[in-house]
Amino acid sequence: MSDEEQGNEQGDRIKLAEQVALGMEVKAFLSSRVGEYLLDRADEDRKEALDALAEADPEDAKAIRVLQNKVKVIDSVQVWLADALNEATAADQTLTEMNQR
Repeated sequence: MSDEEQGNEQGDRIKLAEQVALGMEVKAFLSSRVGEYLLDRADEDRKEALDALAEADPEDAKAIRVLQNKVKVIDSVQVWLADALNEATAADQTLTEMNQR
């Protein structure tokens, strides 16, 4: 393996390790009292927005947009957190495979 390839592999290992570390931080955060509180609040706010959306005047486009945006923002944050966890799992698996070579 050339010096350049070794340098690239080392850089890849660092990036993968950083992804794993971020995933561990996200997991710890979600398990913390603050993380649980925020997830519960997000779930409550999402349900309230969907309930309000179901009852919204179909002619009130502005209110509908506001409620749809609220749900979309909550969903996006939850997807980002899940993505961080999934990417960490994949990075950990890749690191394990790299170490077995």
